[in-house]
Order: sequence, then C-alpha cells, then structure tokens
Amino acid sequence: MPTASPNGTYKIGPGASVTDARGVVYAINADGQITVNGKPDLTTGRVDALGFYDGLVWQKNADNFWYSKSSATATWANYPPGIGNPMPVPLAVNNNGGGSAHLGGSVPFWDTHGNQWRINAVGQVEVDGKADPTTRQVIDLQLVNGRIWQENTDGVYYFKAKPSDAWSAGTRANPALAAEAARETWVGGHSNTMNSPLAAVNWSKGAAPTPDRNLYMTGGVMNLGSGNLGGDTLTLSGQRGYTSPSSYQAYLAAAPTINMSAGAVLRLATAPYETNAVKVNVAGGRVSLDVRAAYPGTSDVMVTADRLSSVLLSGGMAFGRLVEHGGTVLLNNSFAVNGTNVLLDSSLGGAGTFQVGSAQSSAGALEVTGSLGTDVTLAVHGDPGHNAYSAVTLDNGLADHGTVTLNNAYLYLKNLGALDGMSYRNSVLSLFRGNTLVETVKVSGVADPYGGGSNGVLSFAYSAGTLTVHDGGVGTITGLARHA
Repeated sequence: MPTASPNGTYKIGPGASVTDARGVVYAINADGQITVNGKPDLTTGRVDALGFYDGLVWQKNADNFWYSKSSATATWANYPPGIGNPMPVPLAVNNNGGGSAHLGGSVPFWDTHGNQWRINAVGQVEVDGKADPTTRQVIDLQLVNGRIWQENTDGVYYFKAKPSDAWSAGTRANPALAAEAARETWVGGHSNTMNSPLAAVNWSKGAAPTPDRNLYMTGGVMNLGSGNLGGDTLTLSGQRGYTSPSSYQAYLAAAPTINMSAGAVLRLATAPYETNAVKVNVAGGRVSLDVRAAYPGTSDVMVTADRLSSVLLSGGMAFGRLVEHGGTVLLNNSFAVNGTNVLLDSSLGGAGTFQVGSAQSSAGALEVTGSLGTDVTLAVHGDPGHNAYSAVTLDNGLADHGTVTLNNAYLYLKNLGALDGMSYRNSVLSLFRGNTLVETVKVSGVADPYGGGSNGVLSFAYSAGTLTVHDGGVGTITGLARHA
C-alpha cells in the first residue's frame, strides 16, 4: 500500500498528487479534475492545488475555494462551511509572519492562497513557476502581514498583496523589522493588573498602548474600560483555525475574551488571510464596537451583553459570523456584512443602515429576534449569478416598524399567527384570516436602473406563521411596514 503523504503536504498544478492514510492516491489531471486512484472525480473541476493535513485531503479550485474529504467515498465539504477561504493547509498560514526565500535557495514558500513564490537563478521573482519580467536583481522575498516583499541588490523593497497586483513604489525600510518594531502583542495574566491594557507588563514589549503601536491579540483575557486603548485598533491574529465542523467548537473555546465596561471603545480588526475568533462580554452600560473584518480573512465575533447594556455597532465584516446575545444593538450610521451569518438575539435600534450582501457564492444572512427600530433600514441584496440570495429573518414579524429593501433577496416575517389568505394590490399586501382582514402591509417598489418596476418579480408565500417576501429582480422593494 502506498505510504501516506507527510502531514501538511501542499502541491500545485497538473500532475500534483497526494496520498491519504488509506493509501488512496489523489491527483490533478490535465483537465483540472481530481483523479482517485486514476479514475476522474466528475464532481471536481478547475482544480489547481492539492493538500493533505490532519487526515483530510484538500483541493483548491481556480476561484480559491477549498474543499476537503476524509475518504475516497466521502463528499467534498466546503471550507469553512459555506465560505471557502482562507487556506486551511497550515504551511502558508505559518509563513504569514515571515516566510522567505533567498537568491540561490532551492526552497520556495507559499502565500495563504496557495501561490508559490521563489527567486530564480537570474534574480527574478517566480510565481507558480512563471518568472515575473518586471523584477530583476532580487536577493530576498518575504511574506509579512499578508504582503509579499522583494528586496533587490540596491537594498530597495517593493510589495504586492497578490500576483496580479503591481509592485508598489520602493522603500529602503525592511518591512519585517518595521512590522516587528511596531507590533505589541497582548500577554496578560499578570497578578495585580486585573488584565488591564494600561499595564505595560501585559504587553509583549512591556509598553502600554500609544497611537504609534500595532496591537495584536492571539489569546487570553483583557478587561477593557473607557479610553483604555487610546483609539488604537486591536487586531486578532495567530490563532489556530478549524479544519472541519467537528473542530469548530474547540476553535471557539480557545478564542480570546474581551470584557468591556461602560464607555469602553473597541476597534477590532482581523489579520488578513487568517481565521480568528473573539468573545466580547459587555456589562454596566453602553459600549462602542467597531469591527473591520475585511476579506481576505474569516472571523467569528461573539458578543454577550447584560440586560441593561447596549452595543453601539459600526464597521463591517466579510464572511465569518457575528453572534450577539442580550442587551440592545444600536446602529452607529452603518454596518455592512457580505457572505456573513449574523444573529442578533436582541433588539436592533439606533439610526442607520444594516447592509446584508453576498460574497462570491456565499449569501449573507441576518436574523433579529427582538424589535426593529423606526430609524433602522435593512438593505438586503444577493447575487443570482452565483445563486446566492441573501436573507433577513425578523422573529417579531409585523410588530417591526423599520424599513427593509430587497434586491434578489428574501425577507422572512415570523410569528404571524394563523393566516389563510393574502392579496397584493396597489403596493399593499393584505393578510386575511377567513374573510376577516387582519393586517395590511405596505410593500412599495421603486424603479430599477433600466426604468422598469420591480413589483412584477415580487412573490409572497405563507406557511406555519411565517410570511416570505422575495424579490428576484434588479430593483428594490422599499418600506415594508404596517399600512394604516
């Protein structure tokens, strides 16, 4: 029986192959399909990389989506569930803080989307085996904070985030040294400090936060009070992600914890190309939470607030999850999520727009269990080209008085009770119980970009107490509210 590939094996391109623990050989053929012991797997296509890690065989396609399976007879599972990024095989993730290649060296390194980087014999940068003709006299390559940096013989550095980008203007500052000099990582846990970020001993370099520091947190507990971080952004980084649904709970349990008291302000970011999580507890009053979890990366933000507290929310997320329990969420102008699953187990108030959209082939989803404020707009849009129709669920049904706009998206209004009839006329949806009119709802369409109306593609359905409103066109539906 063939020997299993080493844990962490990663290979790219046609002809690449890995062997699982059962001796089954997976390879990429010339058509971009995976073969299993020589037989094409017709469920695969456009595959450009294979990996073997923690007993799972991984494949990546040309859209940088990852899938895994535990055996030849299993079904390929998307990673993370419903998302597809970032790279799960840890070879490149571990390189994120300092993967490097040198002139004359034979060992390449990979970025976190599986692109292979090296310096060839004539001093050019090579990406996936192809020389970059815009480079020359390169002596060093580094992967620092998700960026590829090259140094030439003149001591000048250039960077780019992905192969298709242009190289930046040159600088003589070593990026690895500059990033390390400004990086301060939370260590916490020292006696008599109450896990306060104001205590210098709780930081890796023994320096309290100042506006010129890059603050990072990989684990531990921080007690955050008013003004403690001085306006700095705290970046989640360096956590071990999860490679299967079964390891997801352990990943969440190991996440760092931030306890926020009244007046605290947390500007939270996530490191690019990484999977990270954080638990935020709120007590004693209002706090401000600004989340900047942008692609490429995946994050889980879990917020728990006591009954009398509120969270002033701003920023946005791509992919990942946001779960909030208790208290009240207040919009501070806007919050945007794309391809993200959001559960607000509370009321949503304040003033502004909560945008729910799709990303790649992942639809966005928002559920609000409490009430929706009159000054709140939920703007929901999907991507029919990727069959990704975003959705909003309002558990409070027609008791809500905010505004919902739909564009290739769904709205679910729950807990409506028993209804057995409806009609839609003149932008008003009428709901009946027997012959008795019990509710009217204004659903007014606005013109789409091509001058038509969206009402023609509206659909309504009712079942078991839930009303479903769907817009499948390019226009929007505005003003879902009780109709006087």
